[in-house]
Amino acid sequence: MTETNKVLLTNLSSDQLDRVLYKFQLCAPSDYDEEGKIGLLHCSKVFSKGVGDYQDNQILAIFNKRGIFVDFESADGKLKAIFFKSQAGKTMYPCSVCCQEVTDRNDTSGLGLECNGCGWYFYNNCTNNPLSKEMFDALKDSPNYVKILCPSCNSVYGSAHQKLKRVERKVDTVLDNIVNVETRIKNVSKAPYNTIAAKGISREPIIPPRVMDSLKSLSKEKEASVNAERLKRTRVVIKPEDVTIRTSRDIRKAFNRHYTGMVIKHCRLTASGSIMFEFDDEETAKEVQAAWLTTFFGGNKGMKVPGGYNTTAMVKHVYDDHDEETIRKDIQDNYPSVTSCEFQKRRSDQSFNGMIKLEFSSRDAMMDVVKNKIKFCNQRYIVEEFRRKSRVIKCSKCQGWGHIHRYCTNAPKCVNLRVDLSGAAWLSPPSTFPSYRCRTRRQ
Repeated sequence: MTETNKVLLTNLSSDQLDRVLYKFQLCAPSDYDEEGKIGLLHCSKVFSKGVGDYQDNQILAIFNKRGIFVDFESADGKLKAIFFKSQAGKTMYPCSVCCQEVTDRNDTSGLGLECNGCGWYFYNNCTNNPLSKEMFDALKDSPNYVKILCPSCNSVYGSAHQKLKRVERKVDTVLDNIVNVETRIKNVSKAPYNTIAAKGISREPIIPPRVMDSLKSLSKEKEASVNAERLKRTRVVIKPEDVTIRTSRDIRKAFNRHYTGMVIKHCRLTASGSIMFEFDDEETAKEVQAAWLTTFFGGNKGMKVPGGYNTTAMVKHVYDDHDEETIRKDIQDNYPSVTSCEFQKRRSDQSFNGMIKLEFSSRDAMMDVVKNKIKFCNQRYIVEEFRRKSRVIKCSKCQGWGHIHRYCTNAPKCVNLRVDLSGAAWLSPPSTFPSYRCRTRRQ
């Protein structure tokens, strides 16, 4: 048996009165108190017809165990209900349009419609598009999943249904992706290597991070060893003076004039103007270096091992609390391998900028100072290897190296054809023309 709660109409709270008005399709303004809401309730035709003969203190409001208003009855027990009961015993509330009693859809005589969304009832004739008798009978016998919705509920349920469909499609897509990934993982983990190799299927090996790190370190070590081996068979000719030697072909021709039949593996012109040779082995490199003369290649400053001829270092962040002679004397006394000491100056006022360039007698002595730092005048300073910036100067007039066209005294040459443009071949170029390029000036 359903538990109910009966309260006098005059003792109802504001919230309970709102629930009663909701069943009568009424809505009280926010500034209405309990007395105003009871007065609004008296405006209902259903309320006046059902309990209009009773005083407010003689009317009992019935609420179910969930606090929902069910019906009215009189305090003397003569009136048991004011709402119509369907054949199944269900309480039928008034029409939301005309406020008259409405039967449910199981009773064809009243042609009443119940909204399965909000629970309100309608006369079929009170709707915008009334149903025919055949349609109403078909809905009466329809299964439970066939729903009847009022226009407001239809719009709400329609938008919610579309959003739900979109969510369902996204969920289905994610589930399909998960199934595909699980299938791929299952196939990769269970398929033997021989089978995969026989089918020609390539797959990415799953290698732990530690193994990858060790492989990277091994590759770096291998690369370092390869570079060290290459350095042993590599030599550099410092500052060749023959400006006609520019390409690898020119270098090989000039080299074969002095070393007939000797093979060079690689050769190229560096950015600083030197020429680098790579031989087949270290013995060949040593043999060439031992017999090399400074008269080769139009004159040069000798052949050395790459990186082994740099004996210059730079001392940084030197304090100027001592004069230059004191610092120079202290450095040369403590480090006999220092052959020269040059104080760097600012271009603006020729003042000391805190850096000293040191020239050592050997590279080993320089690297020892770089590693252990240098100490003079009771202070230790950082020393770094001095790396000269590559500065390639090319003349745009004669296409030569080591000077610019402003100071060039040679005959002009075409940048493309490498031929002299003196005389009739050059049509009196203006002195302000920055580059002696033939282009359209050739006859």
